[in-house]
Amino acid sequence: VVMDSNSCDVLLKGTKYEGAVQGVVVVAMDWYSRSVVSVRVVENAELSIDVSFAILDMMRPMPLRPGWGDELRWPFAGVPEAMLGVNASGRPVVIPESTVLDHGTPYKNHLVVRNQEQLGVSILPARTYTGSDKGIIERFFGSLKTGLLEQLTGFRGSDVSERGERIDDDVHFDAQALEDLILYWCVRNWQNHAM
Repeated sequence: VVMDSNSCDVLLKGTKYEGAVQGVVVVAMDWYSRSVVSVRVVENAELSIDVSFAILDMMRPMPLRPGWGDELRWPFAGVPEAMLGVNASGRPVVIPESTVLDHGTPYKNHLVVRNQEQLGVSILPARTYTGSDKGIIERFFGSLKTGLLEQLTGFRGSDVSERGERIDDDVHFDAQALEDLILYWCVRNWQNHAM
């Protein structure tokens, strides 16, 4: 599994602070199938606890969200749904042997390292200034931006030339709503496109 974070480029309704705030998307992706196995959207910057929860999320089935159709249900893959205990969505469940992590502070934090050691997961730090180590997840972030985020209200872009006027007044999503939308997009679009 490869993990990384990126600015979500969509302003969020702040829950801790009044007004519009920036957010970060933490994503985990299975190296071999290119499936997104975990998504977290957080306000401001990711913390080690957010990375730890993203690691735990990939190891458990995600229930279908309200309003998701039956076509997004996880197909029978060797484990009956009755054993899962939920109506699982099409996000795969992965118990990684190793994770390729960024060099950011939240990824090197002792909490993240200790949690992965307890789960028996090896940590493989990505080489600095070597884009090929995490190329698949960088491509995902580009596809997420052009395939979903650019169409949302509150999109601020990665530079000033992409912004509209008064985007602070157009904020529609909080962190949880945007996370649900990104998960829907991943299950509906990303997991089903030809790679």
